[in-house]
Amino acid sequence: MLKIVYWTISFLIITSVWTYAAENVRSISFSSNRTGNADIYTIDTNGKNLRNITDRRTNEADATWSPDGRFLTYSSDQNGNFEIYVMDIETGKNRRLIQDPGIDACAAWSPDGRWIAFCSNRSGSFEIYRINASGKNLQRLTRLPGNNTSPAWSPDSQQIIFTSSQRNEKGHGESFLYVMRADGRNLRKFIKVASGGPSWSPDGNQILFSTTRNDEDGEDTFDLFVINLNDQGVRQLTQEPKWELAPQWSSDGQWITFEAREPRQNKTSAIYVMNAADGELRQLTEELSMNWSPAWVPMRSTFPVQPNASMLTTLWGKLKQK
Repeated sequence: MLKIVYWTISFLIITSVWTYAAENVRSISFSSNRTGNADIYTIDTNGKNLRNITDRRTNEADATWSPDGRFLTYSSDQNGNFEIYVMDIETGKNRRLIQDPGIDACAAWSPDGRWIAFCSNRSGSFEIYRINASGKNLQRLTRLPGNNTSPAWSPDSQQIIFTSSQRNEKGHGESFLYVMRADGRNLRKFIKVASGGPSWSPDGNQILFSTTRNDEDGEDTFDLFVINLNDQGVRQLTQEPKWELAPQWSSDGQWITFEAREPRQNKTSAIYVMNAADGELRQLTEELSMNWSPAWVPMRSTFPVQPNASMLTTLWGKLKQK
């Protein structure tokens, strides 16, 4: 009798631990051209459960998620030029957020779920806009020279940080992070960088970004840095020989995902996840194609699309079935 009780308790403990671990495995969405055109995939942070969320002959890329995980936004050229679409994850239905002859991209949901910020060249150069999640009340937020891209929201939805690429008085290109209120007011230059894609820490005290450092061999390498908003102190997170780009903090602040590629290489790249506390890295995708624009999937998201025998050629980078 005691042995039965012992094994029953042991089974329950093991099952509980396994269930806890399974429930706490996060997922990351990313863009990949492994099938010849850009599609959106998700993968768990343990490197398992690769899923193809979009499977069209057009290009779909740069996914971001609504805070509740029900909706996915992405850019697609399915109607000619790149525009932003919203997918209902539960039903799989898609709708175009707004129609314009220009290019709309780099969408970002506000944490309160009310707004979607994005960049568009509808005015001639890329500027930052915002629009209600319903697709109404479009507002232009910036009027800066050059191209302004990669908007990211503060955790309280009150501010937006973005990248502005401009030319200085000598004609050389420079990039800066700018911060403004969510309505475009109180615009201020923040810090010089060399790559876009900033991410706000969940506590609102730090900004994560990618920029270059000059290695001993003279090769510029993109690494990840954080700047503390309270004292303006900058801390370097990575010192890898690869270029680390487009970093994104997880909602609990414990993990960072990013894209990494060989210097000056635009044919292959991989998605990584890093422990924010100790810097331990894990590679999630193979470098057989371009894999970019990682984003954290909210924990409550469910996917109607599941891997099956007919999808394996798509999932593992072979030609799509006609």
